[in-house]
Amino acid sequence: MSGRARHPRKLVHAGSFRVLESALWRELGEVRAAEPLAPIVVAVPTNLLRRHLTAEAAEQGGCINVHFLTLLDLARALGGPVLARAGRSPLPSLGGELLIRSLCRAMPSGYFSAITDRPGFHKAALATIEDFKEAAHAPADLERCLNAPQSRRSPLLPKLRDFAGIWSAYEARLAELRLHDQADLMAAAAAGAPEDRWLARAPALFIYGFYDLNELQRRLLAACAEGRRAAAFFPGDPEAEAFRYARPTFEWFVAQGFKPEAEPQPRPSDALDAFRRNLFEPGLRSPADLVSHAQQRVRIVSAPDEAREVRAILRAAAAAAREGTPLPRVGVLLRQTSDYAPLFAEECAAGGLEAYHHPLPPLSTTRAGRSFLMLLRLIGSDLSRLEVMDFITYADLQCEGTPPTADWDLLSRRAGIVREREEWATRLKALRKRFTEHSGDDDYDEDDEAETPARKAELREALDSLERFLGDFFPALEAVPKQGAWVAVVESVLAVFRRFVRQSCEREAVAEAVASLASLDATGETADVPTLARLAREALESKRPKPPPFGSRGPVVVDLMEGRGLPFDVVCVPGLAENGFPALPTPDPLLSDREREELAKAGLRLPRKSLRAEEERLLFRLAAGSATKALLLSYPRLEAVSDRERAPSHFLLRAVEALTGRRCDYAGLAGFPGHEAIAATAFAPADPQAAWCEAEYDLSAALAALRAKNGAELAYLAALAPTFASAWRAEESRWGTSRFTRYDGQITSRAALDALLEQLGRQPWRMRPTTMEEYAACPFKYFLRRILAIELPEEPEAVRRLSLLDRGTITHRILHRFMRQARDSQQLPLDAAAEQRMLDVAREEFAGFETLGLIGLRALWELDRAALELDLRRFVHKEINERDFLPAYFEVGFGTPPRAASAEPRSGQGLVLDLREAGKVEIIGRIDRIDLSPDRKLGRVVDYKTGKRKVKADALQGGTALQLPLYLKAAEMLLPGVEVQAAIYRFVTARGGYGEVSFSRQALAERQEELTQVIVTILDGIRQGRFFAGVVDPNDCKRCDYSGICGTFAAAAAERKKDDAAARAYIEMREVK
Repeated sequence: MSGRARHPRKLVHAGSFRVLESALWRELGEVRAAEPLAPIVVAVPTNLLRRHLTAEAAEQGGCINVHFLTLLDLARALGGPVLARAGRSPLPSLGGELLIRSLCRAMPSGYFSAITDRPGFHKAALATIEDFKEAAHAPADLERCLNAPQSRRSPLLPKLRDFAGIWSAYEARLAELRLHDQADLMAAAAAGAPEDRWLARAPALFIYGFYDLNELQRRLLAACAEGRRAAAFFPGDPEAEAFRYARPTFEWFVAQGFKPEAEPQPRPSDALDAFRRNLFEPGLRSPADLVSHAQQRVRIVSAPDEAREVRAILRAAAAAAREGTPLPRVGVLLRQTSDYAPLFAEECAAGGLEAYHHPLPPLSTTRAGRSFLMLLRLIGSDLSRLEVMDFITYADLQCEGTPPTADWDLLSRRAGIVREREEWATRLKALRKRFTEHSGDDDYDEDDEAETPARKAELREALDSLERFLGDFFPALEAVPKQGAWVAVVESVLAVFRRFVRQSCEREAVAEAVASLASLDATGETADVPTLARLAREALESKRPKPPPFGSRGPVVVDLMEGRGLPFDVVCVPGLAENGFPALPTPDPLLSDREREELAKAGLRLPRKSLRAEEERLLFRLAAGSATKALLLSYPRLEAVSDRERAPSHFLLRAVEALTGRRCDYAGLAGFPGHEAIAATAFAPADPQAAWCEAEYDLSAALAALRAKNGAELAYLAALAPTFASAWRAEESRWGTSRFTRYDGQITSRAALDALLEQLGRQPWRMRPTTMEEYAACPFKYFLRRILAIELPEEPEAVRRLSLLDRGTITHRILHRFMRQARDSQQLPLDAAAEQRMLDVAREEFAGFETLGLIGLRALWELDRAALELDLRRFVHKEINERDFLPAYFEVGFGTPPRAASAEPRSGQGLVLDLREAGKVEIIGRIDRIDLSPDRKLGRVVDYKTGKRKVKADALQGGTALQLPLYLKAAEMLLPGVEVQAAIYRFVTARGGYGEVSFSRQALAERQEELTQVIVTILDGIRQGRFFAGVVDPNDCKRCDYSGICGTFAAAAAERKKDDAAARAYIEMREVK
C-alpha cells in the first residue's frame, strides 16, 4: 500500500474517445517530461487500437520508448521468460483441440460419452476450460466444490464430474508435455511482473479503453501497476445506463485505488454529446435547442437489402469527403462482419475505392487458400469429377503454358466420369477411342457436327494434356501418407501443393500458415488427413495478410469489437436489425447460465453469456461515442435469402428517443425527420451528384434522363463507355422497331454473313434432316448450337438407374446386331426360336453395360432389364408376323465415305436436292434399316425410336418432321430400281406404345412442293442469317437448355415484330401441318 500512496492512481472517464485520447496524451506528456527516455507501458484491448495510438502518438511529438501493448503482448513479454526458464513451451495453435480429443478417447464412458468423438465437443470443452482458468480457478477448486455436502444431490454432479475429469487430464497432459496455454501465460505474467527487470524501469502504466476484464487480466494489471504511477482511461460514464455492463470493471479499478476523475467535455452543449448522454437513459431529457441540431448530426437510413445499404453508406462517406472530411476519418463499424465485410470489399473494389479493411479477408478466402483446401479434399477421396475439376479449373496450375482447363472440364463431362481413379482412366480411354475411330467420319455423332476439324483437333490435344496431367496428379495425391507425424503429413501435402500450384506471395503465405501445423507434434498426437483438413481450414481462417499502415486508406471498415476506442469524424453503423445488432447471445453448449449461477453460489464465478445483451447495448453506445461530427445508423428491411421483412433494431428506437426526448415505436421511427427510406426500386440516387462512384453516377444520370425523356443528357456515356452506344442501340432496336434486327437474331453485317457462309462451306451444303428440323423448331437455338457451337453439357451423375439415353443406345445395339445376324445367317423371316436368340444377344450386351458401370443400382437394373427384355420380345413377335417385307440392310449411310468390309449399301454422296432458285442441298445421314419385299422390288425405311410418339403420320409439322420423307427419298437413291413405299418410325418400347408412324410414298408425291418449300425456307433462313429469338411456343422455351441466353423478354419482343416481312416465310412454314 505504501507504493500506492507514493504513486497516486487516476481513473479518467469520458463518453467521447476523442476526449479520452486527449487525456492520455496529457498524462503521457507529464511522465515524459519527468522521465524523457524511460519505457512507458500503455495497455490496450485490441491490436487495431494499438496501431491507431502508435500513429497518433507520432503526431503528438513522438513515441520513443512508449510501448502500446495488448494484454497478450504484455503477458508474452513478462510471462514467456518465466515459463521458458521452467522448461515449458507454448501450446501450438489448435493443439488444445487435439489434446482434448485424445483425452476423450481414453476416458471411460460417462455423461459426455455420446458426443466426445465430435470436434464441436472438443472446442466447447476447451472453451469452458478457458472460462474456468481465466476466472483464476484450478481443477482442485472444482473438485472441492463437487465434494461439498450441498453438491452431492445436485443434478449437475454427473456432468461436472465428467468435465472435471477432462480438465484435470488436460492439465496433467500439459504438464507431462511441458506445454502451457494462454491462461497459464497470463498467470505466469502476473506472478513474474514484480521481478521483471524491464518492467521495473517503467515509471508509469497506462490502461486505456478497457471496459471488461477477466480475473487473470485483472491480476496482471494489478501486478504491473504496483510500485509505479498508473492511470486507467475508462470509455464512458459509470453512472449511465448504457455502461451497466462495464460497471464491475470500473468498480474494480476503484477498489485498486484508482481515483475517478471525469474528463471535462470541451463543448458541453454539443448535440452529439447530448444524444450520447440520453441514450438508454430511463428519464428522457433533450433540451429543445439541441433537438433539431442533433437530428442533423444523426441520420437513420433504411435500405431494401444489405447491398444497397452498403452503397448508401459509401455515398455518405463520399458526401463527407466532399465537405472536407478526409476519408480515413470516416469509420464503418461492423457488428456482423461476416455478412457486411465481403459486401464492402466487393463494392469498394468495383468502385475503385481503396478502403482500409480490418480485419482483412482471411487466407482461406484467397485463391491460393481455397485451392489448398480443395486439394486437401481430394487426398484420400474417391476423386469425384466435380471436386477434381473444381480444383483444376480454379487453382493457378503450375504447367507449361496455359492449361486448357475449360476443355478438360468439357472432356471429363463428355466422358461421363463420376468418380474413382479407375473410372477416370477407362472413360478417358473410351473417349480417346471415339476420337480415334471416328476422326474424319462425319457419320459418327450428330452432336459433333457443329465442331470444325480445327476444334476437334484442339479437343484431341486437350485430351492428351489432361491425361498427362492426371498421370502426374493422381499418383502425387496417393503418395501423401494418410496418417503419421504432423511434420511428415504437412510437408507431404505442401509438396503436392507447391508442385501443382504456381508460385506466388499468396501461395507462400498459405504454405507458411499450414506449415505451422507441423508444431502439433509437440502434443504427441498423430496426424491424419481429415484432421489436417479441419485444422488447416481453421489456421487459414485465422491468418490474414499484413494490413497497410493504419490511416493510409479510407474509409476505415472495421469490426466493431476491433474498432472499440477509435475516434472518427463520421461513424456509420450498418446492420441495425433485430438479431443482427444487437446480436443474439450464444449460450454455452456445456454449461448454461443457470448452471453457472449454481456454481457461483459455491464460490466458482464464471462469466454468464446472458450478460452479452448488456454488452451489445454498451457496444452501440461506444460506436456512438466514436463519432465527433456525424453518425449514420442503417438497417436492411428485407432478409437477403428469403426476402422476408426484418424488424429494425430496438436500438434505433432508443436512438430516436435520445434525439427527440419522446417515446418512439416502429411507426414513429419512420416518421422521424432524420429517417430516410431508400425505395426498393431505387438502384441509384435520384441526384447524380450524390453518387459515390462512376457506375452509380452513370446509372443515376440514365434514370434522370429517362424521367426527363432527354436522351441527349447521356451522350457523354458514348465517349466514356464503348459498349454504351451499342447497348443503347440494342434496346432501341429491340423495343423501338417492328423489324427483327441484329439484336433479335437477324444477322445484318456483310462481314458476319460472309463468315457464316464460309463456315457452312461450299454449296451444295451438307445437311442432316435432324439439323434442319432443329432450325425449324427454333432458329436461335440452331444458331447457338450449330453455328456458335455452344454446348451445355450436364454434370455426370452417379448412375442410380439406367438413363433413357443409355436405354435407347443399348436397345439400338441389340436390334442392329440381332437383325444383322439373322440376315447373315439366313434366319429371315423370324420364327419362334428367334426370341431366344434375341435374348442371348441382349444378355451379352447387358454384360457389356454392366462392365462399364452404366446400369445403376442392381435392384433397379433387374427391373430395367426385365422391361428391356419385354420390349425385345414384343419386337420379335411383331417381326415374326411380318411377311410383306423382310429386313435387308442396316445402318445404311449416305453422304459419308464407304467403310471397308461392309455389306450395306452406302454412298459417299448424299441425297442432292435441286431447289431451283435456292440452289442445291446435299442431305446426309444414316438409316437404321431398309426392308425389301420378297421380290426385292418394293422397299420401306424403318427407323427405331425408343421415346414417346410425337410425330403424326404423313406430317411435316412446320419443318420439324423431315427425317421420314427425306430418308424415303434417300433410300430410293441408294437402291435404284426399288420402289420405296414408306418410311416408318417404329416405336420399340412401351413408352412409344409399340406403335408406328409412317410417311407414305403417296404423301410424299402429294406434298413434294410443300416439302421443297419448307427446305427452301430453312436454307434461306440460314443463308440470310435469320436466327430469330422468341418466335417459338413459350412452352417449348421452358424445356430449352438455352432459355437463359434468350432472356425472359425474347418472346415479348418477337410478338411485336411478327409482321416483319423477313419472318413471314418462317412463320408460314411453321403453320404447315
